[in-house]
Amino acid sequence: MENPERAVEILTWLKAFGASLALDDFGTGYSSLSYLHRFPCDTIKVDRSLVRDSGLNGSTPLILRSVIALAHELGKEVVAEGVETAADAAYLRSIGCEYGQGFYYGEPMAPKEVADLLAALASHRKRKERERARAPQGAPKGMEVQPPAASPLQVLPAPRPTS
Repeated sequence: MENPERAVEILTWLKAFGASLALDDFGTGYSSLSYLHRFPCDTIKVDRSLVRDSGLNGSTPLILRSVIALAHELGKEVVAEGVETAADAAYLRSIGCEYGQGFYYGEPMAPKEVADLLAALASHRKRKERERARAPQGAPKGMEVQPPAASPLQVLPAPRPTS
């Protein structure tokens, strides 16, 4: 990075306008531990190489766990890139990684497909909100069960002490 001071200025300006920032591909190339506290990012995206190699013996699982723990200590969320199997997802959850990205969750989508998916989700949400608004007040929601005000069962007396 040619001018990290200028990058910090720009990123801070973006944060002031409400942008959420992620530090991508952490763990490879030019990523540095100093970036974690220097740049005002909200999320650390752990590079797929650390996820892919975390099943191997050696230091990679320790490095991955340490990066996740360090990000949490700094108040940042973590996204693991390259999650390809249920085992990857389960392992990442077990070590505290909140989010994953990869073929296990879905293949890359064209912009039109993303727009269609978001529109369908928004439509579904609006329909559910309308249904909730039309439901009578005090009606149970979903699987919620409301017990009757007074139980029709008689209270049983306490057992008598035996001598």
